[in-house]
Amino acid sequence: MWLRAVVDSAIRLPSETPPRLAERLRLALRFRNPAFEARRRFARSVRGVPEHIDCVEGDPRSGELVLPRGAVDLLRKLAAEERVDLVFEDRRLSLPKLDLEPLQGLRPYQKRALVAAVDGVQGTLVMPCGAGKTVVGAALVRAARQPALILVHTLDLVGQWAAALAGAGGQLGVVADGRLDPQPVTVATVQSLVALPLPTFERFAQGFGVVILDESHHAPAEVFRGVLHRLPARRRVGLTATPERTDGLTPLLTLYLGRPLFEVGYDELVAGGYLLRPEVRPVVTTFAPDPMPESWDGLMDILVENAERNALIVDHVVREATEGHLCLVLSGRVAHAKRLRDLLVGRGLATELLAGEVRRAERERILDAARAGRVQALVATTVADEGLDIPRLARVFLVYPTRAEGRVRQRVGRLLRIHPEKGRAICFDLVDAAVPALRRQYSVRRRICAELTGQAPAARTAPARP
Repeated sequence: MWLRAVVDSAIRLPSETPPRLAERLRLALRFRNPAFEARRRFARSVRGVPEHIDCVEGDPRSGELVLPRGAVDLLRKLAAEERVDLVFEDRRLSLPKLDLEPLQGLRPYQKRALVAAVDGVQGTLVMPCGAGKTVVGAALVRAARQPALILVHTLDLVGQWAAALAGAGGQLGVVADGRLDPQPVTVATVQSLVALPLPTFERFAQGFGVVILDESHHAPAEVFRGVLHRLPARRRVGLTATPERTDGLTPLLTLYLGRPLFEVGYDELVAGGYLLRPEVRPVVTTFAPDPMPESWDGLMDILVENAERNALIVDHVVREATEGHLCLVLSGRVAHAKRLRDLLVGRGLATELLAGEVRRAERERILDAARAGRVQALVATTVADEGLDIPRLARVFLVYPTRAEGRVRQRVGRLLRIHPEKGRAICFDLVDAAVPALRRQYSVRRRICAELTGQAPAARTAPARP
């Protein structure tokens, strides 16, 4: 038999799809939900959290099966095994061309990435932090000459893309922070699109022939999948420095955006003089709670309140900042970040806080001041993990435990950009060696950092002092 598959924002199979083929697709596109697993592992309630992520949807109106566009190879394989001939009907959007001039001044590897994106139609571009992913994306908008939608997840990235697209021609549209102003080239936060009424979103989605997802390793998250699954642009490209996910959902990046189209290695960019190779220095603490809390949250509550550990952090930051190095201190808790900010201010450092509660205009003021050298230290939460572009940043302090590979790469990646006043780039990693769980997390970070530094940092056996 033959089967018509319609391709627009997704792949749609008719209600008469053979039951065996439909069931095999459902099983192949079902994944364990890491959020469910994590809650169960830590004895938390799993109420309302699905055990699986199902990437095959059923349309209740038409009875169609709806698959992610990146599942086309799997569909072909299973259909052939079930002796079903597929006929594809392409309804992806290509719109009238825009009058855009090519972007000049691309680096050689950026030109290669652009060619791959233009030729590949859909997929991901994998480039290290500091390699200029935004520049390549802006070049793709101009080269494709199609109405383009750039998807981001923070207001800081909205500002970065607005700067990169300046001069692309016409007014830049923005859908973010309560603003709904679509234009032929538009930057939108995923959160703002999700908040739109469905009819408004569907009309909006018909306006673009190119979609670019920045920090596309987020694509497997439910909110990102939901948006991508309803954008019928012919060309859909993701940009990321960290495509691999530790939660097992890396295949979903391929399913919703396509396979990697281009990848450039960190070593190549260091050899070409485009990025720095940082040094990572472990700073071993004496933190050892007694009794040891039973829960992770309880352990973190004690850790961020520990006066001796916080004093150790502050002493190191003060030393580096007073020597003229712009410092970034990264924590996982807002209250901890505020405490460290206050302690640094009390020591006389020009220190600013970057957290989700800081409004966009204030964040822009802070970042401009840091780029201009008027700030000595920034203390930030996870809002600074991605999209923080301050080339003069010379010191990063990892003061909150993590073992997430993507997060570690992003945080150390803040240091990789070259700046004439910078000199060496150093990451200080707080190692709570007396706590087995935290020591194991450091072992993971140590392995990741070895790839960026060229050699694994050796942990000290005694607490470090300034």
